Amino acid sequence: MKKMFSILTLVILYAGITHAQWTYQGGFPDETSLRGGGNAAHGLAVSPDGRVWIQFYDATDSSLQGNGTWLKHRVIYVLNPDGTPAPFSPIKYVTVAGVTDTLKGSGRGLTTDHQGNVIISSGDIVYRVKYQDGTGMNKVAPVSPNSLDACAVDAEGNLYTSQVLGGFPVKEYAADFSFIGNAVDTLKDIGRTGAVTADGLQLIMPRFASKLTYVFNRPDKFSPFVQSTDTMAYYGLCIESMTWSVNKKVLWVSSGSYNDIPKDTSVFKVNTWYGLNPKTGAIIDQIPWMLNVPGNANERPRAIAFAPDGKTAYVAVFGSNAFAPIQKYTNPNPPSAVGREELTSKTYALEQNYPNPFKPSTEIKFSVAMDGNVSLKVYDVVGNEIATLANGYMQKGTYTTNFDARNLATGTYFYRLNANGVSISKKMMFVK
Repeated sequence: MKKMFSILTLVILYAGITHAQWTYQGGFPDETSLRGGGNAAHGLAVSPDGRVWIQFYDATDSSLQGNGTWLKHRVIYVLNPDGTPAPFSPIKYVTVAGVTDTLKGSGRGLTTDHQGNVIISSGDIVYRVKYQDGTGMNKVAPVSPNSLDACAVDAEGNLYTSQVLGGFPVKEYAADFSFIGNAVDTLKDIGRTGAVTADGLQLIMPRFASKLTYVFNRPDKFSPFVQSTDTMAYYGLCIESMTWSVNKKVLWVSSGSYNDIPKDTSVFKVNTWYGLNPKTGAIIDQIPWMLNVPGNANERPRAIAFAPDGKTAYVAVFGSNAFAPIQKYTNPNPPSAVGREELTSKTYALEQNYPNPFKPSTEIKFSVAMDGNVSLKVYDVVGNEIATLANGYMQKGTYTTNFDARNLATGTYFYRLNANGVSISKKMMFVK
């Protein structure tokens, strides 16, 4: 099945966070642990018992072999909430169906399945292990020998796999790891992670290198996924890690790093995870990474996970061994845990252009709630700025402007309002 790719944009409705903030608790388990040679953190998961599962990209352990050589291991560390090791930590080997594998593939990401078991992306192999004791359950190599992204899992336990490099499919597996089929035939660009809604009807696939996120929808699980043409999503973010909140209503995404800066830093701060309402794009919550070195391109947000009650967050970066790779934050009343959404003033509005589709010009109406700096800009589908329709200090009120596209090519364009921390985007179609 063939699918056409199109670039999506994000509706951000942000009125300032008024709920309790996340409090930085320092490195986890402390400021000096896990700072060995393989300090490039790449995966985090929290199992139902509250244990924190930690994966690094590089080898962090080794064992002496019978021939006198040392075998390197890319192990999985499993820590109790107080930071002490679980009895079966670290995990160096996984045995499935009587075959024992050494965890030697590069660490590519962790997640949990519908029953809390841990899904490990190790090189080109996906393993599932029991969260209670780390014993192996299943394994599959979707596109050997190509490295995996972190996997996505829906509420039925169906697994969705993708590769770091572009040009490969997103594959769907049943809960027993039997192959169902290609969910998407080909993904472009380089990516690190993916997400699927609990019902398994929407795939969200960030490709951080191009600062794009592709969204695919299907009406039911018997139908193919189709590239979305009308969903606003994640414009300009360099997403390298993402996960769902404990209630599966909020999607947490990393904004980017000083190595890959998000397109619009007036909306998204660098080295920050944002909790978004995936339906409206509203920013509900945010957690920063406490930079060890200001502006450091070697601290790249790569993993995030939450305790079962949603009140403790663990975040990790792909970086050097000069600092603790994992940080811990707490919040006694996180909106992403209880489902409370950020309220957005209805007096900030960006209406659908009229007419739409249009030729050669169209009218755009917008409203701002307070005096302040306001911009209204038009972009093409690859994020290039095409026109500035408003830019400067404006009093609160409702305004109407006109966009003339007679010199542009037929196609889809996006227009975005930025005003006092509120950013709203919409799509329009120009036809000649």
